[in-house]
Amino acid sequence: MFRCNKMKIAKKTDSKLHVIVFVILLIIMSFFYKYQTIISYRPQSVHAWRQADCATQVLNYAQKDMNIAKPQMHALVSDGFTEGYCVAEAPIIFYFSAIFYKIFGNNEIIYRIINTLLFFLGLFYLYKKYSYILRDNQWAIMLSLMLFASPLFVYYGNNFISNVSALSFTIVAWFFFFVYVRKQKEKHFALSILFFTISGLLKLSEFISLFTVIGIYFLELFNIVSFFPKEKGRQVFQKKTQNGLLFIVPILAVFIFHYIYAANYNELHQQKYYFYTASSNIFFLDSATIDKVWAQIKYYWIGIYYHKTVLILLPLLLLFSIAKARKVNPLLFTITIISFGGSIAYLLLFFQYLNDHDYYTISVYISFIFIFITFFDILRNHYNKWFKSYILKAVFFIFLGFNMFYSARKIDERYNGWQNAEKVYYQALWDIEPYLEKIGIKPTDKVISIPDSSPNITLYLMNRFGWTNFIEGNYLKLINLGIERGADYLIINRPELLEKEELKPYLLKKVGEKQNISIYKLK
Repeated sequence: MFRCNKMKIAKKTDSKLHVIVFVILLIIMSFFYKYQTIISYRPQSVHAWRQADCATQVLNYAQKDMNIAKPQMHALVSDGFTEGYCVAEAPIIFYFSAIFYKIFGNNEIIYRIINTLLFFLGLFYLYKKYSYILRDNQWAIMLSLMLFASPLFVYYGNNFISNVSALSFTIVAWFFFFVYVRKQKEKHFALSILFFTISGLLKLSEFISLFTVIGIYFLELFNIVSFFPKEKGRQVFQKKTQNGLLFIVPILAVFIFHYIYAANYNELHQQKYYFYTASSNIFFLDSATIDKVWAQIKYYWIGIYYHKTVLILLPLLLLFSIAKARKVNPLLFTITIISFGGSIAYLLLFFQYLNDHDYYTISVYISFIFIFITFFDILRNHYNKWFKSYILKAVFFIFLGFNMFYSARKIDERYNGWQNAEKVYYQALWDIEPYLEKIGIKPTDKVISIPDSSPNITLYLMNRFGWTNFIEGNYLKLINLGIERGADYLIINRPELLEKEELKPYLLKKVGEKQNISIYKLK
């Protein structure tokens, strides 16, 4: 008895030690990626457009209306271009961040920290999931941190865009699902469904995982697959009716939000900013468009997904698992195949959007995670000498470090290279708000901001409501539209526009200038 207790204590201590090691490595990687500096950056670089779309909703909750059912933007794209009412994803993180804005003041660092902590929460539960399944804390640490060695996750992990946060909730949901499979306590399944619901509300694409679990449910319900062939009578879902009814919760929640509330909200306010919620199926695209998207992925995006060595390794691991199908854990193998197939289907369904949106691929990384889990589970059960090999672990640790250095270089390119070229124009707007108040431009004054092809970037950075040439590409039409709706000022961030003859009638009363920014009163 004493020996048994001693072993339990040793195992518990070892687990705590590995958690500490995991946290230390996570902190080291964060500093290596310069998170301590990036955390204070304003929206910029790749997809500054979408970053501003998210940040503007947080700020509007905090300073205008804390009614969670009335998300708003700085861009006046609704109600005949007089209001900013607009909704896409469930504003859970936006509203939660706004609460802290109310307490500590309007500071983007708070919003970035919240998304970063959610990302770290996902990494921690990924570590717990690897450890829970593989029963090896060293592999669990390295494999979970491999997600933090993807340039895509390093960039969006502490960003304004909430795709990584959504995936983090999915990872938490999967952890509780596996706890449920092992312990068969319904509370764990309920927690899994809760987190699947949150992730699906944040990003509909996260339902790849939920539908994978539903696929497991029906395969077992109709006796198509036996997930525990060596354990007679054991099943994943012991209470089929109760479990089946719980699946309705996330599906109903997402349907009500996206297809009832959001659709009616945007229609009610005649919203003119259409977030990307429709599909762009590859099978309905012409060959020229398909070739264009493939070229964009091949020459621009692919290097941000992972280093090419990882992108080569992953399909090899998948093929190895398929080749060893008889030796694979049936449940893990089925989850891997369904999630991988679901990811492919999702990418094909939204194929055209991959041309411009690298973050659309974040949801499919769940299939990468399961490819790793399945492969290493095979090693653990059938090639244990390799699984326990310190040489193999050392090689993988070096591989992790190599990918970490690669990601750091890619992130530096995004913030300090050509991908952040517009920084030279928008930098003067990062701290312009006190200057605007100094020259008499109140927060309630409406402005026309040009050039800006996005709805919110310049308006959000100035914290002023108004219009950009996202609404109307023709400057004269845009200015006239703005004036008709009460525009007070014209703000120009490109000096070369001051030479345009058609704009000169509106440049008669200059009231301010800051670096490349010129400000004119319209009334």
